[in-house]
Amino acid sequence: MNRYFLSVLLSLVLAGTAWAQTSAVSDAKAIAVATSSLAAMTGGLPVTDITLNANVTFVAGSDNESGTGTFYAKGNDESLLDLSLDQGRRRELRVSTGGIPSASGKNAASAVGKFAEHNALTDAVWFSPVLSSLSQTANPDYVFSYLGQDQKNGLTVEHLRVFHKMPADLEDGLLSRLSTMDFYLDSTSLLPLVVDFKVHPNDNLSVDIPEEILFANYQAFGGVRIPSHIARLINGTVTLDIAVTNAVVNSGLADSQFTLQ
Repeated sequence: MNRYFLSVLLSLVLAGTAWAQTSAVSDAKAIAVATSSLAAMTGGLPVTDITLNANVTFVAGSDNESGTGTFYAKGNDESLLDLSLDQGRRRELRVSTGGIPSASGKNAASAVGKFAEHNALTDAVWFSPVLSSLSQTANPDYVFSYLGQDQKNGLTVEHLRVFHKMPADLEDGLLSRLSTMDFYLDSTSLLPLVVDFKVHPNDNLSVDIPEEILFANYQAFGGVRIPSHIARLINGTVTLDIAVTNAVVNSGLADSQFTLQ
């Protein structure tokens, strides 16, 4: 499927085209576990936005840079990474316009570049589990499945799978597959420890590349438990290591914050 066709397909699907929807529904166990996980993080406090300040290490092949980063998130569909690194500034943006998600990036040496549409269907706020798809239990467009108790990185975890429901008759559930997220929650605390999903080459959405987010050392900021150590791995290699130094919850971030300039 080429990028133009996918873009048209996303426009039709996410804008609410009245085609037959998948029959998949969330199971009660999954909803209960996800709800308890969110409560463990928030204590019942509604969270609308989060800003993280951090020391970061960025790795891309032989490029290994250190610096600082600010991570902005609003709702579950807007995020901005703003990294100040040894070789300049690097930013990544995820937004949703008219229900259509998009992703783009910019570094010091380049103009704004769009990422492939098929890499914008997983969680925009991958670095903040409290604003991940775990928060969408009341949204009928998300399907939650409980896959049982599992082992992950030597720990006992509860395994949840979440995807964004798409029309059943389009590409054999392709868009649902592209949005799938696997959450692994500590079996005792139910705090998220690992999230797995797939990314894909810009020119080939049929090739799956595993991406994994690790969360550790939860601390309370503004009444919300937030992981103070976050790592992003692509194909098993750490590409971004984040040591959170401060977090601000519900500061009232404006939509205008989420732009690349």
